[in-house]
Amino acid sequence: MDVNYYIRLSYLNGREATYQEVQEDIDRARRKYHDVPEIQLKLDRRQEALDKLKKEVANEKAQMFNYN
Repeated sequence: MDVNYYIRLSYLNGREATYQEVQEDIDRARRKYHDVPEIQLKLDRRQEALDKLKKEVANEKAQMFNYN
């Protein structure tokens, strides 16, 4: 494996950590504004976008570890 592999993996791990921080923010907001439907709708949309980004990173990492 070359250096670029490890650089890319490090980058993807960093993105995952950032997404985890965003997830924690969403979860905190959900608890705080549990009774405000407009905010919950915005959080639902943000969650959907975040889930898509998290899946993209997971798929890319899976391809990196698939040696076939």
